[in-house]
Amino acid sequence: MKAHESKMQNGVQLQLMQSPETEELKVMGEDNTEYIVSDIISRLGISPSLKGYYYIRSSVLMILNEEDTSMGITKRIYPDVAKEYKTTAGKVERAMRHAIDSSWKKDEGMGCASVFGCAFSKKPTNGQLLANIVEYVKLRYLKKVM
Repeated sequence: MKAHESKMQNGVQLQLMQSPETEELKVMGEDNTEYIVSDIISRLGISPSLKGYYYIRSSVLMILNEEDTSMGITKRIYPDVAKEYKTTAGKVERAMRHAIDSSWKKDEGMGCASVFGCAFSKKPTNGQLLANIVEYVKLRYLKKVM
């Protein structure tokens, strides 16, 4: 890998690294989990202009930080994210679904194929996408399994 670009953001040195199969965001300094998750969501084709982008990111980070791996998406994730953003669980679910729909319509799931290395045969549900992002981060960056 060779450095492609380097810049400072919020007091943290960011380096965009170029590798043959993908571009990876490497953050020098602080815990970089939030940057990694944001990069993955962006590479999936989900735009930061959508509320769902931030709800997905918060959900993934919440799951990664929890010891209890049996967190229910409807009973636990949506309400916790809704509380964080001062909205309702229903609006969180809908915004996440809209973000996934928008991404899927743009490239027919090729964003998922380029990030995860395999394509979905149909649009993933909120839970499926969250589970895939969490597993990808754990296996590729955090080197741990649920």
